[in-house]
Amino acid sequence: MRTLSAAELVGCMVNSISHREDEEEYLTFLRFTDRQIQVYEPNAQFHQMSLCSSGVYLTLDTNGDELSLSCKIAELNPIELVQVKGDVTFGQILHTLGETLKNVIWAGGQLDISQHFDLYIDDVYINSVSIGSGQLTFSLPNPEHEWVNVKIWFPLYKPLSVRQVSINGEWRNTSEKRPVLYAFGDSITQGFVAGKPSFCYIAQLAELLGYNALNQGIGGAMFDPIILDGFENLAVPDLITVAYGTNDWSGNPSYEKIKEQITLFFVRLHQLYPNVPTYVLTPIWRTDMDDIQASGTFTSITQLICDIAGAYSPVQIIEGLKISPRNPAFYADGSLHPNISGFSYMASRLFKAIKDSLPASHNHLCNGLRISVPIL
Repeated sequence: MRTLSAAELVGCMVNSISHREDEEEYLTFLRFTDRQIQVYEPNAQFHQMSLCSSGVYLTLDTNGDELSLSCKIAELNPIELVQVKGDVTFGQILHTLGETLKNVIWAGGQLDISQHFDLYIDDVYINSVSIGSGQLTFSLPNPEHEWVNVKIWFPLYKPLSVRQVSINGEWRNTSEKRPVLYAFGDSITQGFVAGKPSFCYIAQLAELLGYNALNQGIGGAMFDPIILDGFENLAVPDLITVAYGTNDWSGNPSYEKIKEQITLFFVRLHQLYPNVPTYVLTPIWRTDMDDIQASGTFTSITQLICDIAGAYSPVQIIEGLKISPRNPAFYADGSLHPNISGFSYMASRLFKAIKDSLPASHNHLCNGLRISVPIL
């Protein structure tokens, strides 16, 4: 078995901004800037989500047929558990869980909150390995010991770290270079509740486009310019997607405050990336979209996003209601968060909308270019 050094492992990771190494030499691969993590730290839920490796994957070429790694899962300590729970009683938690399960059963869906690594060989999905602390082994279907590309997608919403990646054969770095997509959004962008990390809509969209995607989704997020803190130190991407709004509508009681936050977000985004093609996805379908919240109607917040974002020349609006299924069976919780079928439905339609409207100078699919913009 050949064991990769820490530096070699870092060189095999895609879609992370940086990494941390602990005293036991475990590496955590991060998708948020240091400044963003500082901003999220006071909120235990946001902090945990900011440490998840959503969208991150390991890739290398090998002639081996087995790969193993040592995994360590980060668990919430008692103080963090209290912070996440907040003032909600356990009775209320059980009631909410019961209502969610009733929605799932009614919709004919399946709530998959399990966590996996997804294994691909030469871009073909092979299987998923459940996470757990300790040694994990991936069997590679390569009986002839030919050179193949291995890609292992990291779990979506569980902070973890790895070390001692070993292969029973020769290995080399993958030579493919890709353009880069920055994907801003909430839990739906992060991948709740795909179950399998490579099947969230951003991962699927990136593979269809032939891009690498820095997944900036975080559960519960709303429009906020502070989300962009630290991005002035990163490379300019080839493409941007923005998908906030559903939490703003349901969780922010002030229409004027929502308007202010959306405005400030796009002012800052335009300052950073005035010439980058940007696709703004308005909120997707949800079962309660006909309700009237304190902030107004679902339609009024959607229109607000369109009016503000649409004022910027590199921005194109994609209507969430046109690319999301309106059937509860396509949602893991029967109401809001797509399952794998729902994400696949979304990804294929987003791909078509983006591919058909990208400027010729940016359409890497049409001209065959594979320009790499590194994440520093």
